Amino acid sequence: MESKMKKRNGFTLVELLVVIGIIAVLISMLLPALNRARQQARLVECSAKLRDVVVASHAYAADNKGWLPPTRGDRGQADYDYASNFRNNHGWNVTADGDIGSNIGRLIFRKYLSDFRMTRCPLALSSDEVDRSFDQDYCYNVHVKVKTTPVRATKVWWQKVSGFGKTPYGPVNCASGVADAIKQIPRMDRALACDQMGNGSFGARAITHQHGQWKYYNLAFIDGSVRSAKMRSNITRDPINNWARFQDMLGYCEAIINGTATAPPANNYNLMPIDAD
Repeated sequence: MESKMKKRNGFTLVELLVVIGIIAVLISMLLPALNRARQQARLVECSAKLRDVVVASHAYAADNKGWLPPTRGDRGQADYDYASNFRNNHGWNVTADGDIGSNIGRLIFRKYLSDFRMTRCPLALSSDEVDRSFDQDYCYNVHVKVKTTPVRATKVWWQKVSGFGKTPYGPVNCASGVADAIKQIPRMDRALACDQMGNGSFGARAITHQHGQWKYYNLAFIDGSVRSAKMRSNITRDPINNWARFQDMLGYCEAIINGTATAPPANNYNLMPIDAD
């Protein structure tokens, strides 16, 4: 009689399996939400860095008669070509070619920003993961125009805070990835700084904000706002050593943010004015 009255200690195997199954279901439900929250936090952290870059740019401009930091090697020479060293020009550099820093590097050198960590997204590839410098760094003041005198060369389009992002009224002669043609350049908000645009066969690893079938690019505008362009991950326009492709991808991101994107990039978002301000 006493043996029948004895209380059972512990769980049966079936009960343990049921508990484990419930825990597994709960974890499977919670993990995607946690991952999304983590990814969103990194997106916000990246946005905060880019916003700081814009604020520092305004402070620099206020101390330098409205001028933004120059790009690498640009000391005002007439034949300077922004695209001559594509791999290094649109990121940043602390010391190069006699510069005291260029782009974001100038903001660091002049103490408007703290250190080199401000030059890249928290999720950017490390130096031992990448062999293309522009797949790491934020891109800075990368909109370009074309001048034909004294030689045909690519120049920074907007070198000052005042008038940044303004495009010509009416059709103008434009360069693109195809051929020069008379085109109307869309009027929309233009980014001062943004995530790197690497996104082709190699660059897919360099996309810092990729969530499943979607990827996001943070763009910082001259008014201090930071907005994200969302697109499907299979939309690619790898810019390796190709200025027109880079401009095409950036223009597509801007068109998405401005609500004017009509098709994936294919030399339809990279119009660069020729001999026009």
